[in-house]
Amino acid sequence: MNTLKTNYRATIAHGILINCKAIAEATGIPSNDLVRTCLTQHEVDGKKVLGTKMDQATYEKYAVLLEKEINDITGVYSKLLHNRPKPDRISGRCYMNAYDEWKQTGNEPVIGFEAKFAGRFVSIVPHAFNIDKKGNCYDTANDYKCARIRPCWVRVSGKEAKDWLTVFAKHWKTGDMTLLKTIPVWTDVWGGLAVIVHSDNKAYLTRTFGLTDEHCDKECKYYKTLDYSTADSK
Repeated sequence: MNTLKTNYRATIAHGILINCKAIAEATGIPSNDLVRTCLTQHEVDGKKVLGTKMDQATYEKYAVLLEKEINDITGVYSKLLHNRPKPDRISGRCYMNAYDEWKQTGNEPVIGFEAKFAGRFVSIVPHAFNIDKKGNCYDTANDYKCARIRPCWVRVSGKEAKDWLTVFAKHWKTGDMTLLKTIPVWTDVWGGLAVIVHSDNKAYLTRTFGLTDEHCDKECKYYKTLDYSTADSK
C-alpha cells in the first residue's frame, strides 16, 4: 500500500490535483474548472490532444514569459532534453542513471530541471541527465510516457555535479543516510515549479521547495499569476 501511495505521488495526475487545489485556495477559481482545463481532450488533425485548445498567439506569449520566469529563478535558459533509453534505466532514479551513464560513457553528468507536460499543465522538477560530446542533453530512462524531447535547464555541472553524484551513489549503494548530510540540497532555490494555463489564458504558478513528494504535498503554494493578455505578471 505504501508503494502504491508513493508511486501515485510521482504521477502527473497527482501533481495536477495538488496544484489545482493550491491555486483554487489562493485565487477562488474552482478547482474542478482548473482540472478540466488540464484534462479536457480536443482533436488536432484527427488525433486526440490533452487540454483545452490554446491559440498560437497565446502559446507563443506563454513560451516567452515562462522562459523568462524560469531564467529569473535559475539564472539559465532552457535547452532541449532528448531521451535515449537504455536497459535497466528507469525513471525515478535519475541521479543514478546520470551517474551510471557518466561512468559508462564518460559523458558529463549535470543536475537541473526538466519540464513535463499534460495539456495546459506543466511540471518543472529537479532532474539529473548527461551531456554528450556534441553538447546534446539527454537522459536514459526507458519507461517515459511523457514527451521524448522536452525543455531542460542545467543548474549544476562540472566538478560540483560529479562530486555530488559520487557521494549520492555511495548512499544509494550502501543505504548510509549520513552521506546525504554531507552534500548540498539547494533548498533555497530547488524544489518544483508548476504552471496551469487556465481557460482565461492566464498562467497560474505554484512553487515547492522540498526534495520529496511528501514535501511537495505539504509545501505546494500559489506563487504568482502571469497574464498573457497584457504580457504582465503580478
